[in-house]
Amino acid sequence: MKHPMKWEFPGGKSESKEDCLQREVKEELGMIITIDRALKPVEHQYPDFSICTYPFSCKWEFGKVVPTKHSQQYG
Repeated sequence: MKHPMKWEFPGGKSESKEDCLQREVKEELGMIITIDRALKPVEHQYPDFSICTYPFSCKWEFGKVVPTKHSQQYG
């Protein structure tokens, strides 16, 4: 991991950004969300790579926040 203890940046699957966000939030936090709207993408340049994040305004619909994967790795 280049940046341990940070959020992962999912990718590589054939799914929309919205579907990816909903899936990741459910897998990582145990929450069900609905997406209201997309926000302006943000690009950040690291010394050896760059990333572009695609933020969304979301509504928490259901579920208790449980950091499932990271609590197992770093808890």
